[in-house]
This record gives sequence, structure tokens and C-alpha cells, in this order.
Amino acid sequence: MTGLTAACSRSTSAAQGADPPSPPPHSTPAGTLDEQSKAALGTAFDAGVAATGVAGVAAYVWIGDREWSRVAGVADLRSGQPFDPSAHVRIASITKSFTATAVLRLVDDGLLRLDDPVERYVPGLPNGAAITVSDLLGMRSGLYDFTSDPTFNADFDADPTMPWSDRRTLAIIKAHPVDFAPGQKVVYADSNYAVLGMVIEKVTGRPAG
Repeated sequence: MTGLTAACSRSTSAAQGADPPSPPPHSTPAGTLDEQSKAALGTAFDAGVAATGVAGVAAYVWIGDREWSRVAGVADLRSGQPFDPSAHVRIASITKSFTATAVLRLVDDGLLRLDDPVERYVPGLPNGAAITVSDLLGMRSGLYDFTSDPTFNADFDADPTMPWSDRRTLAIIKAHPVDFAPGQKVVYADSNYAVLGMVIEKVTGRPAG
């Protein structure tokens, strides 16, 4: 089963792109896409749109050779232009889903444990001996969010294609105090998943991508 969702949350219209995405390669379907499941997807889609208040969204699901899709909302709040499913949108943190899935696959394979301390894989982080893999997954680590660093943001705004490295990510995290003790709060921070990518690479010996 494969799904794709693209959303526009800004008031300006999205850039126009090519046709809606084609179904990705697939093997044995993991489920069925009959009328009942399509109705369930539609209900979930409508509830999600209503709950989030997203301006515009397009969703696609493929199972085997069957497809379901739904579009809602607008591309421009001022003009009311309908959301175009072929538009280009920023997908951003969708990579976190892939990262979490890869980590859980490693857990299933017995190569990693959710209660492992991050110090075992990425030494030298603040509270690294107390922060677990589970804390990183659940945004409970308390690590400083490196994308909140003013210098990082100034450099990124000046050049969004600037070269970057794990070493520079870790340097920013280590240069700032932690926000809270591990497990005390749930606070969204990109540092958690940047570090999880490093954990994946340490365990597998392969690039996270």
C-alpha cells in the first residue's frame, strides 16, 4: 500500500507543476481498495481537513492497481482559486515518517532497541546517556532544535542550497543548553529526527537516505 498527501497552508497560490503523481512501483498489495475502504478514506480525509484547517490538500492512495484520490480547499485564500492537485507544494517533514519507519524496522530486526540511550550511537550529546531512541521518536528528548539557531536561519535564508553536514548539526545542538530533561515534555524539534538519521547510519553502516 502506498499513499501520498500534498497540502498548501499558505494564502498565496502554489506554483503549477506537472500532472498528478503516477502510482509508485509496488509489489504484493498490503490491503484492498474496495468501495468500503474508499468510503473510509473519504471520511478520514474530510475529518482531517476539518480538524487541521489546512487551506488546500490533495491525497492519493494506491493499493495494487487500484487508486483513490480526493482534493479539497483552495490554493489562494484571497481569490478562492481551487487547490490544484498538480501544483508543487512543500512536503518538508514527510521525511520524518520515513525515518521513524526505518528506525522501527531496525527494532523489529533486533538491531536496535527503543530504550537504547542515544549516547551509544551518537556520543557527546547533552543528556545523551539519558535520552532514549523512543524519546527521539516521540519528540521528548529536550535537545535544542538546531533549526531555531539564529545563525543557521540567517545562513539558510541567504542560501537554501548551502552545504550541510551532521557535524554542523551536532555542533549547534551542543552549543545550546537543553530545553528540558528527557521525557518531561513533548516539543517538536527537528534535532530529534536529525539524530535518528545518524543512529540509522551508525547501526546499518549505510547512508540514511
